[in-house]
Amino acid sequence: LRRRVLHDAPARVPAAARKRLKRGALTGEIVHEALRWLNWRKMPDQATLDNWLTSYAWTRGGIDDPQIIERARDWVGEALKSQVAAWLRVARRFYRELPFVYATDKRMIHGVIDLLIERPDRSWALVDYKTAYIAPNATQTACARHAERYHLQVGVYAAAVERLLGAAPQVAIYYIRYNRIVTIAPETWRGAVARLENDIGALLIDTANDS
Repeated sequence: LRRRVLHDAPARVPAAARKRLKRGALTGEIVHEALRWLNWRKMPDQATLDNWLTSYAWTRGGIDDPQIIERARDWVGEALKSQVAAWLRVARRFYRELPFVYATDKRMIHGVIDLLIERPDRSWALVDYKTAYIAPNATQTACARHAERYHLQVGVYAAAVERLLGAAPQVAIYYIRYNRIVTIAPETWRGAVARLENDIGALLIDTANDS
């Protein structure tokens, strides 16, 4: 249900997976993991970065493919030159892998926010990382179109932050593979959250019809 409605559940359970991930998907997982712990304010030296990436690759079965490490290094390097990195360098504070609970009248949703930033003016920005493949050289328009499937997911994140802090954050999806940021307007994510129960209801009906 979380995967089909919120698009934020893992695509696979590693212990149960028998088929190896494709190179691009595996690279994405490694880079996503690295960005959870990387010091965005200072680029590590190549040896240190490669050691980190290699250790992440070990846990995902990609250690025998040096091209994965090379591509992951390139993606991390681009991320550290991105607008997201610029936000972090001047941030008052920021939180990574921030767990939250968002309660509605009918259900309680648990999740983890990739990145929450407090800016110098005390406003907040919420960033969700994506490593999805869209096209060989995806345009900003293509990324924005692809991001539509995540409006509910990031909307729930933003609603949880707004309830906690009393102010709505700027919401951005960062496509690591293409080094592009898609900003989601407040009216867009609010609308997606407002349709949450309808979406879940439709899913449950669809699931019942399939069974």
